[in-house]
Amino acid sequence: MIKNVIFDLDGTVIDSSECIYKVYSALFREMKIPMPDVRSRRRLIGPPVETTLSGYIKTDPSPYGKRFREIYSTVDLKSTNRLYEGIPELLETLTEDGYRLFIATSKAENFAVKILTYLNVNDYFTAIYGSRYELDRTSKSRVLQAVIDDYGLNKEECILIGDTKFDYVGATEVGVRTGVVTYGFGEKEDFDEGKIAFFADTPYDVRKKIGGINNG
Repeated sequence: MIKNVIFDLDGTVIDSSECIYKVYSALFREMKIPMPDVRSRRRLIGPPVETTLSGYIKTDPSPYGKRFREIYSTVDLKSTNRLYEGIPELLETLTEDGYRLFIATSKAENFAVKILTYLNVNDYFTAIYGSRYELDRTSKSRVLQAVIDDYGLNKEECILIGDTKFDYVGATEVGVRTGVVTYGFGEKEDFDEGKIAFFADTPYDVRKKIGGINNG
């Protein structure tokens, strides 16, 4: 039975495209790299920034990842991030249904906390976990494992809700099932449907399908 719902952030709870594209645009300008076309730039959202940058350069991406976060810290996080329609209602109903909610994101943890606070939904989450470079906690699997370890969660009672293959890969490495939302930044063809707990087209579908697993 699922008792703990662990959400990815970008593409799952929030549409962060305006914010992230703005930061990458500024960074790529400095690096003299052209910004990807509209369809391809969706791939910028989801993986850790160093993973993304390694696809564009042959040198160590770490200094550019640091610069990315420096630029990110100058952006108006409140105006460039928005909750997907139906997310506040989903978080409220899941809480009322007795689930514990968490965030596990590859985004730097301090930025994740700020954004969810600005959007007035931080109180729904038992904990908000993200990348912590000083702890060598940057991959999805390490962030997710930290949530599980710190709160003593039973993996059989957890599900990660995400939108990209990076969410699925991280959850699989840890041993947690994955529910995938189709309104985010991933592509459905990226997934082996037989290994996904469910696909959800809307936040409303997320609640319904979690309930279906528990009642199945």
